[in-house]
Amino acid sequence: MINSHWRILACDLDGTLIGWSHKVNERDLAALRAARAAGIHVAICTGRNAGECAGVIAALDLAGPGVFVNGAMVSDMNTGRTLQCRFMPGAIVDEAVDFFGNRNHAVLLLADDPDTRVPLYFLTDHAPPHPDTTEWLAINRMHARPVGELPPSLRQRIVRLGIVSEVPEAKAIESAMESRFSGRAAHHSIYSPHYDCQVLEVFAAGTDKWTGITQMAPVVGVDPARVIAIGDDVNDLAMLRGASLSFAMGNAKPHVRAHARRVTGSHDECGVAQVVEALLRGELEP
Repeated sequence: MINSHWRILACDLDGTLIGWSHKVNERDLAALRAARAAGIHVAICTGRNAGECAGVIAALDLAGPGVFVNGAMVSDMNTGRTLQCRFMPGAIVDEAVDFFGNRNHAVLLLADDPDTRVPLYFLTDHAPPHPDTTEWLAINRMHARPVGELPPSLRQRIVRLGIVSEVPEAKAIESAMESRFSGRAAHHSIYSPHYDCQVLEVFAAGTDKWTGITQMAPVVGVDPARVIAIGDDVNDLAMLRGASLSFAMGNAKPHVRAHARRVTGSHDECGVAQVVEALLRGELEP
């Protein structure tokens, strides 16, 4: 066990631990396993849901709470069951579905099943699903139930909805989304280098990874001031700003790096391992 001020390591996945070629570096995995063995709570902190992280969670043998769906869900990493949720108001769900659907996009909605407390996907029939959505679901062994309308029992249990768009079309949708939902719902637009597409998503107001971390930390009995965060993209900005010690990946864009306390190596340089190894050597103590 390490005697350190830092008790939680909150680590993003895509672009941070997982490269855009879907590669995970063995050095990064080994470092995170060593952190766990030393008594640090390693918490996945990602835009994915818990089921979509199953491979990484198994490789690291993680247990306890993690932050998922950009902070909308705190779930048990071992079982995938939801511990806490930030649900979207039903009126915002209806409005956002119409907003995307009327632009000829199938809308992917993520709900928390009240019986199993695991995530459920639904896909509207406004248009055929984007090929990248279909591929993502297949790779992660997730099923999206086609719907004309959401089941009434789940309308109040939506935690995220969004679309995949071709890059040339995305700017106009992003601008309209900003005008329509700013101040009323959290939202972002993220470019996926692997798929060369844009992902546009809407959440309940106030949803971000740092809010998720502040809800997760008390579950493991840790003050959020003792969290180290590592990330690389716009959906990591809140946790990079909020954590007392945060690292942007070297492959992050300059405006993301500007919000972190420090910068580590890129994914190809095993930037996650660089942080963890310094932590275990006692070099990051305040």
